[in-house]
Amino acid sequence: MNPNTLPLFTSHLKEHVYDALTGLVNREYIIKYAQSLIDTGILFGFFLVNIDNFKNINDDEGHILGDQVLKDCAKILKDNIGERGVVSRYTGDEFAIIIPNIAMYDDVWNIARKYSQAVRKASFPYLTNSKQENTITVTSGISRYPIDGHNVQELINLADKAMYRGKTKGKNCFIIFNKALHGSIDPKSRHSKLTVPGLINYTFSMFMKHDFMDAFSKVSHLIGNYFSDNSLVLWHDRKLFVGYNAENYEIKVRDYPEELPDIEFHDNETYKVFYRSIIKRNPDLSMLYKIMKSRNIGTLIVFKTKIEGNVNAALIIEAVDEKIWSDNEITIYQTIANLIAYANHCSIID
Repeated sequence: MNPNTLPLFTSHLKEHVYDALTGLVNREYIIKYAQSLIDTGILFGFFLVNIDNFKNINDDEGHILGDQVLKDCAKILKDNIGERGVVSRYTGDEFAIIIPNIAMYDDVWNIARKYSQAVRKASFPYLTNSKQENTITVTSGISRYPIDGHNVQELINLADKAMYRGKTKGKNCFIIFNKALHGSIDPKSRHSKLTVPGLINYTFSMFMKHDFMDAFSKVSHLIGNYFSDNSLVLWHDRKLFVGYNAENYEIKVRDYPEELPDIEFHDNETYKVFYRSIIKRNPDLSMLYKIMKSRNIGTLIVFKTKIEGNVNAALIIEAVDEKIWSDNEITIYQTIANLIAYANHCSIID
């Protein structure tokens, strides 16, 4: 969006609109812009974007290079959003984006995915510290007017809740606010229900209290939403059950070739990850590649479980994007896989 045609822009406000470091509009402006859209009844998406581990960048690389990261990220976001919306510097290492005339989940999802990938794929060659590896990622929380909130502060708070969830799940992700899943999150509390230990406790509780397939349905729905775009698939008795469904808890049966779970593991491996772009060149995995392509799966992970010496690849996770799996994701999915293997061993699954 051209700065000279920004909404609410008047010549005597120019010096008060822009952030000196990044050249983006400032926090005060983006809040006024959001209010103007609400006043005129225009729906919009509100995105809070936080640079992951920015304190470490400042500590390890120095504040001069930290400022350069902020400027470069600001440019990436502004170039990526273009004329569709307004990008602001909201706080020190946090940006806010408003895009009017969008509110559909898929539209918001596609925008967040695009700018997240743009930052992740960008080069920051001046970062020499080995822990940073020249790579920057962002975590975003997103709310929508009027679907989620009806005033500016409410939309900010809800986006903040969603971003907090993204931080607790391992960062490098974007979360679109969902009241049923995120309404109880308190970003100021260390005892949020949606922490990794909390999710593991919830998983055990569900499997102890419910029929197995009912428990798998409830757990996979929550976990699938928690990790945004993942589908959890249970392999049992020559059938695959897709437990995660964005609309409801219904278990759906999906066809897979019988040989898919028979993936060969090495002794110390507990899971295998397959990226569609990589296995495309492997003739031994041609069947798997065709499956992933036909289902629009970018990444697939298969967990190995072992009960009394019997190997059982019981859990398959599908993701649309070619993503890097966080330690938190691996921990939770391995827990679920082990519970499934135990249930299978004890003939709980029927």
